[in-house]
Amino acid sequence: AEEKGVKIDDKESNDDFDDTIDEPKIKIRRKRRKKEGKDSDGKPEKVKRKRRVKIAPSENADSKIADDDKDARGESDDSAIMPPSSKEASKPEAEPEEIEDPSNVWLDVNLFKTEREALDDSFLAARANFSKRGPWEYPASLEAKKCKDVLTQTLNKMDRLDHYSVFAEEVTEDEAPGYFDIVKKPMDFETMKQKIDNGEYGNGSSATASFYEDFMLVFDNCILYNDDGGEVAEEAARLFRLLPETYASACSGVVGKRKNPKVRS
Repeated sequence: AEEKGVKIDDKESNDDFDDTIDEPKIKIRRKRRKKEGKDSDGKPEKVKRKRRVKIAPSENADSKIADDDKDARGESDDSAIMPPSSKEASKPEAEPEEIEDPSNVWLDVNLFKTEREALDDSFLAARANFSKRGPWEYPASLEAKKCKDVLTQTLNKMDRLDHYSVFAEEVTEDEAPGYFDIVKKPMDFETMKQKIDNGEYGNGSSATASFYEDFMLVFDNCILYNDDGGEVAEEAARLFRLLPETYASACSGVVGKRKNPKVRS
């Protein structure tokens, strides 16, 4: 046939050739085949069974189950995964609490006043109160060079409180016949003053301890020689009761923290 001047040769006819194409009816069944256990060629697919492995529960099984439950609920343990915040990381460690030095109890004049007021009038009660803390300690907050001032103030105060000058000077044989047969280590306020002036007590707690022992001698010697129920013994008990408070008042006065500057008889 000719059309618009162009000659087109017809192809050879072939009775056996069928120019109609029947498209095969193919349905996409990939998902279904997968469910039915077939491969892409439509052949049955071998089922792979999962091997079941029994695992013995560990010691932390309960905690792991609890963690799994938290994960299922959308919860989490933030403390386990979150690093400390910058504020927490930079927070300084708490400083150890400072412990009060026991020797500073001798700055608390009111404490010793309260203890004195609770005593009866006996010498034994006064002595027990005087000795219950042992030899005097020198307060740690005081300078060592102030020790002489503490000793001097304590002794001067006790000398003023000794209204009858019972302990002011050394006892003589004329005043107290047979005194030195009974008392082997005599002591008095005048002798103690000389020891302070000569530096025999030294400084610090060793000084106040020796000072304490001399006061103990003064009053023990008095009771050793005199009757326990006499007037001299009563005066000794009165002064003995005032002694701890007087020492505390001297310590407090030296540091300028006198809580009760007056010790009344």
